Amino acid sequence: MPDISSMSYGFSVSGVEKYLEQIKTGALKEATEAVRDISSITSVCDNGWEGKAKGDFIRRLKKDSEHVADQLERLYKVLVSEVYGILNAMAEKDKNLFKD
Repeated sequence: MPDISSMSYGFSVSGVEKYLEQIKTGALKEATEAVRDISSITSVCDNGWEGKAKGDFIRRLKKDSEHVADQLERLYKVLVSEVYGILNAMAEKDKNLFKD
């Protein structure tokens, strides 16, 4: 682990990037996969429901699940943008801390 004398900033950019990647590959991936997996619901519908209403329900459910998954991905992009905005502000403050 680097000591404070070797740091150029008072925060770890690579640590933040690693954390964001963990969110993306962990929580975001699991959440979007779970939201998109409507197989158990469609299976129950197929086993106990007949008619046009069933088809309409499944179509709307699929559309809604895709919408929710897309929203999660958009929210992740907003999070990344906000975090990098904070990192840039922190870097600027560090740069100006001992300005002549």
